Amino acid sequence: MNIWNFIKLFNRKNSWNLFLLCLKNPLFIIPTLIATRTCVKLCNEYYGTLHHKNNRTNAFRHALWNLLIIVRCKVFSRSNERLIQWATDITNWHEIFSPNTALAKAMDLHNNAIGRQIFKEHIDFQEAEFISLLKDKMKSAVMIKFVADIHSVGNELVYIEKLPKATDVKTRTY
Repeated sequence: MNIWNFIKLFNRKNSWNLFLLCLKNPLFIIPTLIATRTCVKLCNEYYGTLHHKNNRTNAFRHALWNLLIIVRCKVFSRSNERLIQWATDITNWHEIFSPNTALAKAMDLHNNAIGRQIFKEHIDFQEAEFISLLKDKMKSAVMIKFVADIHSVGNELVYIEKLPKATDVKTRTY
């Protein structure tokens, strides 16, 4: 998507909702932007451009994005509930704002929630430990074909498209 098409997506309602969300949590804005940039950088490093498709690497990216938002914003809040709520609100806003099919949107929302769930279960983990756990979890990700399939996968990452067979997904170890 080129920058002009991206800018055209911002209408009054989207802009207003984002403004209100940021107004409630101004200290989280910069750490969230840093977390987003770090997430994309790491995924580019691990998977090249594969994570831009709806495959396992994309599932990894969405879960990691939520984890990194929480971890980076932790500096400004001791309330894990507030951190999790912020990650939920900002990533849900992104999914509502982004043009996506219903299945891709449901997949992204589910994988975002998995990232937040992992944080709840492993609050004391460091970033590298979260990444390692997510890489292991990515191996058991479940392919879905319908939105309703998400309800039967439980706490697993989900994806829509298989990785190309000729491509071995490289992974960097920590």
